[in-house]
Amino acid sequence: MVREFLRAELGSPRFSDRYRRVLDDRGWDASRLFASDSEAARQRSELLGAVRGYRRDTWLFRGFPDGVRWTRDVCSAVHLDRLYYGRFPEWMTLSGGSRRVRDGAQAMAGHRAEPALAARVAETLADLRRGLPTPALIALAAAPDRWVLLEGHTRATALACMHAPPALPLILGHSADFSGWAYV
Repeated sequence: MVREFLRAELGSPRFSDRYRRVLDDRGWDASRLFASDSEAARQRSELLGAVRGYRRDTWLFRGFPDGVRWTRDVCSAVHLDRLYYGRFPEWMTLSGGSRRVRDGAQAMAGHRAEPALAARVAETLADLRRGLPTPALIALAAAPDRWVLLEGHTRATALACMHAPPALPLILGHSADFSGWAYV
């Protein structure tokens, strides 16, 4: 999960600068981050902790449970009804409070999105249509029919905007209790 999370955010215009600062401060080589050795894994975990609060019980990972079991899957059109946004103001507003990704996509189609958010989704939608490689969506199975996004809100919205969306990689977290996570 950590590897895929970093793959997505290191390439993100919104977050990449934060990661680069931590990498520079620590003197780490970004090209080594995705190696399969234990030192690279330690650096990935520490980097995600420094920027997003992973294993520090802060920021995005406030109240996140220990011992989450991660599985790999694909998110296809049939899964889109299960996807919900994390409890973030911009996504709650886009979805009209429902947090359903499909509702966010409908708001995009109706031109009811904040301009900067609409631009990010439109750019991602164009990338999907061109068939560019796309990082995995990362979600938590809060219930069998409710998968709450941890990472990939923009990609999920763009996917839901498509009439015939491609299947995207999905990493799904399972735990007995997500109720303490601040964004569920």
